[in-house]
Amino acid sequence: MMRNLNSINILIIAFAVNLYLIIILSPIQLDPGMFMDAGAMSVLNMILILMVWILCLLHFINSPGQRLHWFCWLYIVQIYLLREADFHRGFFEEHVTRPEFYIMAQIPLWQKMIGGSIMLGFFAASAYAFLRNVRHFLLALVKREPWAISFVLWSAFLLSSQICDKTFSYESTNWKVRSIEEMLEVTAAFYAVSAISLFSFKQWSNRNNKIPTVESNKK
Repeated sequence: MMRNLNSINILIIAFAVNLYLIIILSPIQLDPGMFMDAGAMSVLNMILILMVWILCLLHFINSPGQRLHWFCWLYIVQIYLLREADFHRGFFEEHVTRPEFYIMAQIPLWQKMIGGSIMLGFFAASAYAFLRNVRHFLLALVKREPWAISFVLWSAFLLSSQICDKTFSYESTNWKVRSIEEMLEVTAAFYAVSAISLFSFKQWSNRNNKIPTVESNKK
């Protein structure tokens, strides 16, 4: 049952590839504004990440024994969401996730301290989530569980979008070239939703298919 759900991962990548081809090769005159920071693709990206945050919140509420674990994931996804929303522009000149923020002389020390505390919490939450989940994740990956594959694909597309942004996409004057980074980010967000949704489905299935114990049968 669970392995059959890997078709979801295939469907997402098939959809993404076809959409890339339409954007880059089609003669249809698409609006370049769709791929700007405040464009439709950027908004879609934030909506998808918000969906991930809400699902993590549901786990936090419904898992009393794992509150710290899910709080860390909530914090990680919150930073992910705020970064995509360029939340920093309302408060700082540079994003707190970038090394330049801590080097620039014109940024006041108090801002660097606030930014540093935010990122310290992010790194601490990430370290805790990694150490707690790495063994379970690797075992799931060996078994080719859909949620683990989705997580790998999310990481790959998100990393590709950052490489694209730092190399040819950012300075290009061709909007179709610049749209590639945005599409990679949106595809990554789709896989983030897929990963948490498939993981949640697995948890729900395990609870409902739990074999009754001898004590429960006596009752």
